[in-house]
This record gives sequence, C-alpha cells and structure tokens, in this order.
Amino acid sequence: MSVRTAALGTGEVTVDIGESLDRGADEEDLVLVRSGTGAGALFLIPGIECDVTELDPVVAGLTGSEPVFVARPVVHATEPDALRESAKALACRIKRVYPSGPYRLAGYSFGGLVAIEVAQRLRASGESVDLLVLIDTRYDERYWPRTVWVRALGRRTVHRLVATAKLPPGQAVGEVRGAVVRMRRKVTERTDAANVSARGETVAAQNGYSAMGRYQPKRYDGCLTLINSTSHGHFGADPSQLWSHLAERVDVTNVVSDHLTLIRDPESAAAVGRIIEHRLSLLRRDWSGLRPRPGFERLMIVSTMRWFSAARLAAALTEAGFEVAAVCPSGHPVNKVQGITRFRLGPLRPIKATARAVGEFGPDAILPDDERALEMLSSGGIGVRGRRIDPSSDIGPRTLTSADRGSRTGLAVAAGTVGVAVPETQAVQSLEEAVQWAARGQGFPVVLKTDGSWGGQGVRVVHDLDELESAWNRLTKSSGLVRRLKRLVINRDLFAVRGITRRERPLVSIQEHVDGRDAIATVACQDGKVTATVCMEVVHASTVRGPASVVRIISDPRMEEAARRIVEHFGLNGFCGLDFRRDQDGKPILLELNARVTPTCYMLVEGDHHRPRTVALFPPDLANTLGAAGILDVPERSPELVRLGDLIVKRQNRVTAKFLRRLRRQYSR
Repeated sequence: MSVRTAALGTGEVTVDIGESLDRGADEEDLVLVRSGTGAGALFLIPGIECDVTELDPVVAGLTGSEPVFVARPVVHATEPDALRESAKALACRIKRVYPSGPYRLAGYSFGGLVAIEVAQRLRASGESVDLLVLIDTRYDERYWPRTVWVRALGRRTVHRLVATAKLPPGQAVGEVRGAVVRMRRKVTERTDAANVSARGETVAAQNGYSAMGRYQPKRYDGCLTLINSTSHGHFGADPSQLWSHLAERVDVTNVVSDHLTLIRDPESAAAVGRIIEHRLSLLRRDWSGLRPRPGFERLMIVSTMRWFSAARLAAALTEAGFEVAAVCPSGHPVNKVQGITRFRLGPLRPIKATARAVGEFGPDAILPDDERALEMLSSGGIGVRGRRIDPSSDIGPRTLTSADRGSRTGLAVAAGTVGVAVPETQAVQSLEEAVQWAARGQGFPVVLKTDGSWGGQGVRVVHDLDELESAWNRLTKSSGLVRRLKRLVINRDLFAVRGITRRERPLVSIQEHVDGRDAIATVACQDGKVTATVCMEVVHASTVRGPASVVRIISDPRMEEAARRIVEHFGLNGFCGLDFRRDQDGKPILLELNARVTPTCYMLVEGDHHRPRTVALFPPDLANTLGAAGILDVPERSPELVRLGDLIVKRQNRVTAKFLRRLRRQYSR
C-alpha cells in the first residue's frame, strides 16, 4: 500500500493512495493526481461514467501549487435520493482526507451536480468553499423552467429535422418515427418521474441517469462558475439559462466546442484547464491583479466605438469577480463576453439612453471607452446614480472629466502645478498664432494636437513652416460628407450621421517637441487614489503617435509618481492612461492624459503586470507588428474573443483594408 504526502499551506496531510485504489466498488474513490504546497485543494469530479482519467487533459492545464484530487462518486440507484446520498458520502470522504478548507470543487456534466451537492454539504458543516466550477452541467429536463424547456424542445426538433432532410427517403422516415417516439417520451418524463427511462451503456451511467431523474437542485447561496460549450444542439439549452436563478452569482465562460468534445479535444480541454487555473490564481494571496472592493465592485463601460479593448477589459473584470455592465452600439465586440449586463446605445439619443442605463444598473464607476463617450458623459452631466450633476461638484471627478481634464493645455497647466514635467503647450486660435509661438519658442519641430481626437488622428509633428500650414489646414478642417459617409458605411459608425450637418472646428494646441521614446502608464484608481499601475515602453504603434500595438513592460518609479499626482489632482476613478516621452536620461515627460479605458487596462485586472517582458497586443496590428519580437497576448480563456480577433486579422488582410491603411499613413505624415 503506497503512501503519498501532500505538503499543504496549513501543515502536512498524508493521503493514502493505496487505500483509495483498493476500496471496493461500494466506496468512493479519491485519488491524488497532483501533489502541491498551496493552501486549499482542488477536487475534480468526472462525468456520468465516473472515469477518473476522463479529466486528465484538464489537469494538464493546471499549473498552480494546489493539490489536485479526482473523486469518483458511487451512485446507488435503489436509493430514493441517490445523488444527494452519494454527495454526502463523498463530502465525508473529502473531509477525512483533507480535514479543513478552503475547498475548491469542479465537476463535468453529471459530476457538476455531484460537485454542487458536495459544496452544499461542506458549507452546511461550517466549511469554506471558495470555488465551485460546473463544466457544461445540466440537471434533468423535468426541472427546467417551462419556457427554457419548450424552446429547447423546439431547437432539438429543428436540428434533427435539418439532419433528417439530408438522409435517403427510407432512412428519413425511420428517423422521423424515432423522433416522434423520443418527443412523446420527453413530454411523459417531464410530467411523471416514474416513467424516466434508464439510459447509458454501463452500470455507472444507468445509475447516474436514474439518479438525475429524481434530482432537483436547490439554490446555492454562493458563486457558481460555469464553463460552457458553445454548441447546445444536443440539449437545446444553454446551462446559464438553467443556473441563473439557482445561485447568488453566476459567472459564465464559453469554450468553442460541443458537450462531448469539451474535455476530450486537447485544445478545448486545455482552455477549460486555463480557466480553472485563473480562478484559482484569483484566490491566492500573492495575486497581483485587481479585486472588487467596497465602492469599486459594479463597473459600467460606455462605448461609442466598436473597439476590441473594451471586450478584453470586460472579460477580465468579469473573471475577477466584478459586476460589469456595458452601454454600447449593436455589433460591439463586448457582446461576445458572457456574464455582463448589456444596454444598447443608439445614435439618436445616446445621453438619455446612457442615463437610463446608469440609473438601472447603479454602477460604482463609469468607464468611458473612447473620447466621444468621455465627451458625452461630461456634456450630459451623468453621475454614478444616473443623476445630472455639475462637473465642478464633489461627485463630478468620480465619473466625469473636468474642464481641464479634457483639454491638452489644461492638462499641461495642471501637471505643472503638481510638479509633473510637461512640454510647453498653448492653445492657438489661428495659423498666424501658431507660427508666432514656434518663432518665439525653441523653433521646429513642434507638435500640433486637437482636443477630443483619438488613435493619433489629431496629432501632427511638423518640421518647418510649410508643414505647419499643411498640418493646420488638415487638423482644423471639419470632417466632410465623404469622410462621414465612409465612417458610416465602412466603420459602421452610426454616430457619423449626427455630424453630417455639423461644421465645428476642433480646438488646436501647439506643443514643444520632446526627443526620446514613447512610453505609457496604465492606471487603475479609486476616488483619486492609485490602486495599480503598469509602465510600458512603446515598441510599435498602429500609427504615428497612435495606440501602441507592441509594448515592453518596464519599471519606472518616476512615471508611477507622475501618474499618482495626476490621478490625485483630478480625483480620477476607474482606469486611465498617461502618455510620456522618456528622454535620453530616461526622464519621463508627460504628453497626454487619456481619462478613459485604454488597450492595456486589462493587464491590471489579470495580474502578472510586474514581470518584465515584451507583449504584442491582441489582435495583432498587421501593419506594424509583423516581425516584432514579443509574446502575442492572446485571451486564451475567452475563445470567442480569440475567434473575433482572428476575424479582425483576416479583415486587415483584405485588399481594401490594406489600401485604407496606406491612405491613412500618407495622410498622417
């Protein structure tokens, strides 16, 4: 009889592996598949066949220090409440091997039902269960909500009819007869438990199906993590529809697969393992990512542009346990993220729609995703409870930009008052005023910038008077009808319709040019206090002075201190980004404040942002990142976002996209 010892965070626990393998068929098997030294242990429960090797591909994706056990419950079909009795015995077995929590449980399919009952037993005995993961788990159809069951029956019927239409006539007739028999059986089973049919090829499967037919789950007063397959054709119902009312909180992540291949296919099984591993990492004491805290738990993203970065941040926040809502136009990538509350932002009355969403959701902080959303929130005076407020009031800095926060010259003045180094900057009303400023200053090159622009579109570096005049004419010219129609048709930007008749000229600032390398500081903050910061040096950017596509994570205390002072001065709340230039001596010069979500904000939530490395942001920008050294930061725990990112890359490869990129580069010179 072999003995394996697992050194745990609270002491040494000896697990007798030989005993667990030598027990009879009437006892539960509990096998230690990976020893560890971390606090807490993970217990995995396989599906209906109770095969302890079934979850091996998932275990391979776990890289943490926690011990991992695989439990094989034994179900006695003759017992009236067989599943709960099996879970009760398994909970006792777990406590004998691992006397105290916290416990972490995960179960696949039928094993998920056992896992939730084990969790109920452990919690009832006063133990802590801080992670419960159900992997594509559904309970018996007789207990589904009626509307969900009817829709599922309809979906399965349509799915089978489509498949039947492809069969030869004789075989199709037989399949239709079989479908009628199955549908009649489904209706009978929903109304009479005694007619639940025995299924399964093995005794364990038959006992499991029999126990499921008599099992109705009770509400779980805790958090459930659902890992679902994207294909529901076999069952017709999404598990999130079944569990949403049976738990205090349900976090959902989808993996591209179907029910049977979810843990059999190496790629999808690895994705399941990564998701569970990330959930475990959130529970570790050394976790460096953001966590929900009082006053910073319910976050609302407001977006008018269909930017991928908002979806990446929303997925990270949801994983970390935040309650997230998004106000965005239709077709936004954030719609691929599960477990968030969605509100549609229309182009006609966006301020009213946003105020209504804020009032309904009640966020602790509003996270504008782009400059237009930032301007909309400020002009609409929308506060965290949906009230219209004065931006100069006490509550204003929590969610709004004050007058100088959205102004490049205002930022320069404010930064100077708090001791942050900035280049000389001045707002100019005419070309003549810009020429005079350049003449009495340090001369060329200088930088022209427009307020409210994004993606480097409103920035021009000019080296002489001719370039200054050309850049001025381009920057001060209001968007014409052709450009707005392009944004409407190609970019699907419905807000372009609102500005077709407008001819506002943007506010232009002229700024001293600073030699050096571009750098950025991404900051999370609450009520004017910095909670997390990551400093990066820009390796590649999408356009000149545009968003970074490849970054190198660095340590720069001076950038961190500058960020702290700016956040404190403006009383920022949420996320923001600060653009710097680091001169030859490495001294950071603040160029710009983006008081909104930036593409690298997700790093602060996911953690591991202190480790120096070069990162290519996902999806990659083909125009600038090809050949760049760096690790492509793929959101592997969000397969649907990966698919969307791959689609974006394919679009970048189209001839029309390449042509537009060439025009954009030529225009930005």
